[in-house]
Amino acid sequence: MTRIAFVGAGSVEFTRDLLGDILTFPELSDATISLHDIDPERLEAAESMARWTAGELGAPATIEAHLDRRAALDGCDHVINMIQVGGHAATLIDFEVPARHGVRQTIGDTLGIGGIFRALRTIPVMQGIAADMAEVCPQAWFLNYTNPMAMLCWATYAGTPITRIVGLCHSVQNTTRQLAELVGAPYEEVTYLGAGVNHQAWILQLERDGEDLYPRLDEAIARDPGLQRRVRVEMYRRFGRFPTESSEHSAEYLPYFMHSDEMIERFRKSGKRAEARFDTYITRLANEVSLRNGAQPVTIVCAEAANLLATASTLGNAEFRHYIAERAAAERKAEPKHCKK
Repeated sequence: MTRIAFVGAGSVEFTRDLLGDILTFPELSDATISLHDIDPERLEAAESMARWTAGELGAPATIEAHLDRRAALDGCDHVINMIQVGGHAATLIDFEVPARHGVRQTIGDTLGIGGIFRALRTIPVMQGIAADMAEVCPQAWFLNYTNPMAMLCWATYAGTPITRIVGLCHSVQNTTRQLAELVGAPYEEVTYLGAGVNHQAWILQLERDGEDLYPRLDEAIARDPGLQRRVRVEMYRRFGRFPTESSEHSAEYLPYFMHSDEMIERFRKSGKRAEARFDTYITRLANEVSLRNGAQPVTIVCAEAANLLATASTLGNAEFRHYIAERAAAERKAEPKHCKK
């Protein structure tokens, strides 16, 4: 029977989605799912969700929950890593410190100074997981979803006995779904070939019943001025094949797009100045916190985001929902603001 460990299982939505995929395969439906997280409350929530998911799918899986990492890893065939070392508070630092020195970032989790910050705090933990694996499940495959993908996989491969490590990402599937929608083709009828390295691949072929769909994509782009302002559409125009990574990621991979205010204005998203991207990203993080605690989403900006995320770690669910409601009311009255450079 296959044994699969989820490290960082407190990322409940991610754990749910992975289980929904894994347990639909007949070969894995009776697997033992070993959940691990350092947060007891999140681990309990993940365990409940995993049992519910298995029940809904009719899968005879065995669900375990472990606060002890080695116990979770013991005897595993596969180890799926989805940790975020430092959580939201550390992510704020990844943005705020570089911003004080004039460094522009959009996501800051894969390369650049934000990616380096994240790598420096995550590599020791990744290597610790791998060291435990070498002792209790040395033949297991280490499947990594945590960024910065290339740095973490490289450091683990080069610095530990574990060489069966693979970096995984959903960008190829997401991109091909978006392209199918743009060209008006049902996704289940589209075939594609992607190639490249993790977090930077290219869709070499995009077809439906033998028809090349790239000409249809060209027509869709020509009709839509908004599409023409996307970073990865510009990359497609220059390289001839569509990239799998988002425009936010791509702008950091090719910092040409962020060197000047003129370029930022040209490729800004949704009619907003790029300086507001930090607000948008931090808002998304805050909404993950608020939704996890049963509150409604809230639109926030820089100082408010930092304040909210700092408060979230000290309040119980009921208190947090009340706090969110107060902040949402204040935001609705406030004038829109932008982060300062």
